[in-house]
Amino acid sequence: MKGAYLWDIFINEDQRGKGYGKETMRELERTARKEGARRIQLNVFSFNFIARNLYLKTSYQDAAVTMMKYLR
Repeated sequence: MKGAYLWDIFINEDQRGKGYGKETMRELERTARKEGARRIQLNVFSFNFIARNLYLKTSYQDAAVTMMKYLR
């Protein structure tokens, strides 16, 4: 199955909350479909609540969990 991978996205802090993230994700989907992709994958850090919320609102689902422990 042909897919796309979103490697990195960044919206300047002073521009957040204006819909640019949602529009960027919509454009990514349009472009991926046009190129024949059947899915889009990405990685988001669990502490990045704003990004996680954006992805959940745009119908992305959890596909994996990476766990870690800091050593002292």
